[in-house]
Amino acid sequence: AYLVTRIIIEMAKLKEQGKNLTDLLASLEEGVEELEIRMGFYNENFKEYGLTVLEEYKRYVDSSCDGITLEDPNFEGVRVNFDSENGNGWLLLRMSLHDPIMPLNVESSTVGGCEIIVNHFYNFITTHKGINFENLTKYINKTI
Repeated sequence: AYLVTRIIIEMAKLKEQGKNLTDLLASLEEGVEELEIRMGFYNENFKEYGLTVLEEYKRYVDSSCDGITLEDPNFEGVRVNFDSENGNGWLLLRMSLHDPIMPLNVESSTVGGCEIIVNHFYNFITTHKGINFENLTKYINKTI
């Protein structure tokens, strides 16, 4: 509902400028690479644990290297932007609304960028033993 409201507001602004929704979307780029990796929980209290992991990831990103920044505001999990020297894309880590999983979505505008971004995230998530990051490990090992 929030997103639909925002789109209607933007459409009204575009109409005032003599533009339409296609003009709004024209500047958006499509990524060269994208992936989704779903991670389950070993912890029974997965919602509380997952929210803790999200907060810890925000702090990890804040203390990370230049060129990696939090998207703020973000209304769904933690979205992180990576500059051209750090994968040239973004990552979204969030809690599933219905299932005890934590999806990780990654997109890059550069071939090989997803691998760089995932490796950055992997350094963080492997310290959290309450998460099953086996699918992430399989991706890492496949790209080496």
